[in-house]
Amino acid sequence: MGKRESISFKQLDFKGDGYHWIVECELQQQRGWLVVDTGASRTVMDQDFVGNTELHLYPDSIVFGFDSEQKQISTASIKNLSIGGYCLPLTEVAVANLDNLKRLYHDLAGINLVGILGCDFMVQHATNINIREKRIYLKNTHIKIE
Repeated sequence: MGKRESISFKQLDFKGDGYHWIVECELQQQRGWLVVDTGASRTVMDQDFVGNTELHLYPDSIVFGFDSEQKQISTASIKNLSIGGYCLPLTEVAVANLDNLKRLYHDLAGINLVGILGCDFMVQHATNINIREKRIYLKNTHIKIE
């Protein structure tokens, strides 16, 4: 059996407030981190990170936040998003202002958070997550970036 392709993740320890997993990503020569959230229905990118990408407002799409407030979302088709060194030629993501979340991760962990890697990515691209190895194993649908 050949080597399975995978993405490594880092584990942040918030000293008694739990653990968060993060993966590196790159888009148009910008680098940042995505927090892995298997409870999030969709992958969400910060509006500043996607830049001038055309956004689509879906009035019937509703997202619920922790505050249980309903919000409409915008989406974008992102080309050549690199996650953990693997390129996704085209992927659909939700787009939102993540300023508060970005500030929190910067203050607590000193990282440049640019989004949330959601369950949609896991269902479409992953086969399993190995917590001990800190790896997300992938289906054979990705292009490795050298």
